[in-house]
Amino acid sequence: MAWVIESLATDVSIIVSEKGNLSANASGQHEPIASSMNLEGESLHAVLQSVGSWSLHKTDAPPEEIDPGGYGLYQKVSQSPESAHALLKYFNHRPPAFCAAIVLPTVYFDRVMRLLELGLSCGQRRIVVTVDFWGFREPDAHTETPTAKEFLSGQPYFGKETSFSLLPLKASPSGA
Repeated sequence: MAWVIESLATDVSIIVSEKGNLSANASGQHEPIASSMNLEGESLHAVLQSVGSWSLHKTDAPPEEIDPGGYGLYQKVSQSPESAHALLKYFNHRPPAFCAAIVLPTVYFDRVMRLLELGLSCGQRRIVVTVDFWGFREPDAHTETPTAKEFLSGQPYFGKETSFSLLPLKASPSGA
């Protein structure tokens, strides 16, 4: 099960920070693909209608680049820098927003950046970012995973497995 964010390759930005760190980001459509979302109709609708975005960083980037909001992602990366890490967060603002912040070890990061560069050079492609997502915890369970209500209030969901895919654009319904 996963949360998927899909962006056009032309919407991907590759950035070099003031400290010389490479990162990438893009906006896109997003949706969870999970057996149980534990979200009620309007709540789920609000999340799905929110503006989606993703960002990508290397595990050795400084805290202010990995986790500028201080949501706990940098602490997770510090504890296990050899692993991939992801933070999914919903912002109940006007307009509402959903973001996925992804931090990868150097070898994985370099491969993904190469994929993104290929996408940028090809133009008419889409980037599909997938983060493991197992749904929200039930209110009586005691885990780090937020309940749906907590997530809608801004508590982050942390994932560990990610994938990036470079795919052709979807054919239009008319076939043109």
